[in-house]
Amino acid sequence: MSELKFLAMSDLEGRHDLVKKLLEADLSKYDMLLYKGDTPDPQVYKKIRRAMTLSGDQWSARTSTGIYAEHEESQKAFKKSVEDSTIINNLFGEIKKKLPIYGVLGNSDTVPTMIAPKIGMEAVDFGKYINLVHNKIEQFKGFTLVGYNGRVRYLDEEIVEAPQLSFLEEKALEDLHKLFKQVDPAKTIFVTHAPPYGILDKVAPEWVSYGVGTYGEKAKDGHIGANAFRTIAFEYQPLVHTFGHIHETPGVEKHGRTTFINGGAMGETEEMEEVTIKDGNVSNRWVKISDL
Repeated sequence: MSELKFLAMSDLEGRHDLVKKLLEADLSKYDMLLYKGDTPDPQVYKKIRRAMTLSGDQWSARTSTGIYAEHEESQKAFKKSVEDSTIINNLFGEIKKKLPIYGVLGNSDTVPTMIAPKIGMEAVDFGKYINLVHNKIEQFKGFTLVGYNGRVRYLDEEIVEAPQLSFLEEKALEDLHKLFKQVDPAKTIFVTHAPPYGILDKVAPEWVSYGVGTYGEKAKDGHIGANAFRTIAFEYQPLVHTFGHIHETPGVEKHGRTTFINGGAMGETEEMEEVTIKDGNVSNRWVKISDL
């Protein structure tokens, strides 16, 4: 069986200082860089949305641009998100000269990609330097990549400004069944932004009530992953399922053939996943970017 060694990262929190360090690192021992979404730091507008949800305000009538217009704090956060993401994307262009980049987009990538033009800023084109594998099959060095963008759509999210970066469970399940029927799962890396439900997807206690407000009773124990991803992973058993999104529960679990990896938030830990596949066996460790 082919061998593969790659670095993976997600939830960058706008840390272009960390991405810049990759340009100084020796990346020659790696085959690719895997990006799992969420370049900007979404904390400010996440807190605004959380406060609205817990107060009982209806989110269905609100949009990100509406929040932007009403909150000075949010305006600064949105602009900084676009600025940071622009810098990071340009750094991806330099990294690509050393190492191919594959990946998917996260829900917070909505702001630099879809919202930016609505607030008078240039949209960030992540696809310029990243081979985006959302709802696609890509072959790489004897392995297959299958990807899916974003997070599960909220219950009250009737107005969707970036439909590509959130999804309905039924649609994701249909899409992924079609893809996985065409590949050899034993040689497949499943890359998503959001985790599968019940696996490394538990939020901190203070966010549980917000999770119930946005996802319903499925989140009452703190789990907010995608049922579609869990179904696909358990039915087809890809060799690896790697994801991010939930910062609180980084780690590795193995179920059947599949090694599940939540890499956590690179912007907080300053670490990346180093994944090695050899003779069908998967190993993972976290490495400080400063040590690369």
